[in-house]
Amino acid sequence: MLLLYVGTPQSQRLTSISLLHWIYPSSSRFYSAPNSRGTAAISGMFYVSTLNPAALVPQDRINLSDKQAFRVRFPHSIDRPSHSLVGRRYKQDRHLYYLRQTGGPHLSVFPPGSSGFSYFYRPRYSMPCEGGLRFRLAESPEDFESAQDLLSPNGLPWQISLPQISCREHYHLRDQLLLESLVSRYQISRCRHLFREVNQIFSHNLIFRLNQEFSVNFRALSLVVVGRDKIHRLVLPHLFDCQTDNVRWYPWAGSAIARFEKSTNPQHEGSRVVHLRIVRIIESVSPAYEDRTPKAVVKPEAGQLLCREHGGKIQPWVCDIDAKPDTSIAVGFQMLWDLDK
Repeated sequence: MLLLYVGTPQSQRLTSISLLHWIYPSSSRFYSAPNSRGTAAISGMFYVSTLNPAALVPQDRINLSDKQAFRVRFPHSIDRPSHSLVGRRYKQDRHLYYLRQTGGPHLSVFPPGSSGFSYFYRPRYSMPCEGGLRFRLAESPEDFESAQDLLSPNGLPWQISLPQISCREHYHLRDQLLLESLVSRYQISRCRHLFREVNQIFSHNLIFRLNQEFSVNFRALSLVVVGRDKIHRLVLPHLFDCQTDNVRWYPWAGSAIARFEKSTNPQHEGSRVVHLRIVRIIESVSPAYEDRTPKAVVKPEAGQLLCREHGGKIQPWVCDIDAKPDTSIAVGFQMLWDLDK
């Protein structure tokens, strides 16, 4: 397995960050590669100066192309090699990988052109547990704002979510976020509390608001709604399925980015009714079976609401939250509806 690391920044940048300057004096240097742009300074280890996009320097740029996994270290990682800022002894950090292939332990490599900057992303007006480590495909810090994030194969930005960082073996990342005040101890604590009984956390299925985009492969949909005080697994097994001779099957192959949204139909005024919109197609949509005719579910198209046959008519799929308010599906949508206020 290949590891990736980054050189430390020039000292004048560190002097602009008082806390890092105290930990990592400007006279100290851990590498000697002024034009390395991501070349390893220590065998098996790379260093970056910050996860704050406003404080990045050219030496923080790294190249993940064709690598399976990487680790990052920061100035305090050497200053405090044995204990973390949260009072724990460091164990071995988990590797950060692009994609674990389904059905086995094998890792997919980062795609060609994966050069840029690791940074912490947090949307405006976000929930306490929202945000994560992302990778911006930028040539320099000056290009950061106009550049795009590295995407996962599902079309969403590649991300190590804050719940993953908080609850798993990402000690150096967690400490650096606290050190730079990019997250608070309260946020870390909330993540650990809400996900205390969750064995596996996946960033792609965490949803924090009603209109948040997520990936779909036109099969059963499973999301984790993250509320202020609880999490809830929202499972929609029949969203994209058909039934023929008492056998349920999924008529469409492909993938897309989708989102839920409140109904604007005048018939639903005053009611809590939700639709599903296909935002964009990632993998072209085609019939999943050559010998079967797709029924019940209209072919998903970019920009359109998901439509199904109901009562002999083709109409947008809906979930009326108040029709059966005690069901697990209604509880999940009620949380999302309330979070959207």
